[in-house]
Amino acid sequence: MENTYTMHNAYLIPLLQEAERLPQQFLDTFGELSVSQLNWKPQNTIWSIGENMNHLITCNEQYFQKFEQLLSGKATTPLLGKFAFWRKYCGNLVFNAVLEVPKRKSKTFHIFEPPHLPVTHSIFGDFDHHQKLLLQHIRQLDQVDHNRTYLSSPASKSIVFSLKDAIRILLEHEKRHFRQAKNLMKQTDFPQV
Repeated sequence: MENTYTMHNAYLIPLLQEAERLPQQFLDTFGELSVSQLNWKPQNTIWSIGENMNHLITCNEQYFQKFEQLLSGKATTPLLGKFAFWRKYCGNLVFNAVLEVPKRKSKTFHIFEPPHLPVTHSIFGDFDHHQKLLLQHIRQLDQVDHNRTYLSSPASKSIVFSLKDAIRILLEHEKRHFRQAKNLMKQTDFPQV
């Protein structure tokens, strides 16, 4: 049964409902795979299923401190956040970079690189735990106006966007990497065990 929400930032309702289902989608899609399948990649420059999941955990965690600063009232608007044209430009640029079908391939910032270590099936519990933390932060942030609250990316102080754009980017980014992980299973040389 779907959860129902009443939120000040109403755009969040369908995004949160979709994001709540994602850990189960990862488990349903990849949970029966062997450890070697979870860690397989066709070449070193392409992430494995496990690395895609670890990347999402790593990336989302980088935002937790920023979200906690906003919640505690200790955050200040970044200097570049005072320029509406720059916020809009950055928000659109990053959002387009994480779309499920990106317009062009982009390299991730070093801060968001996943640990390049083999995963086990514990990655599913880890992802579920971190997803719950992410969604808890987002729900708590409903007390502020997402269109008038600004933050910089953990990757660079010069990348600034609204809180609404930041959340849209994070949740769209998760869908992109779920799809990337699924595409690995379609590779002709994907291991059968």
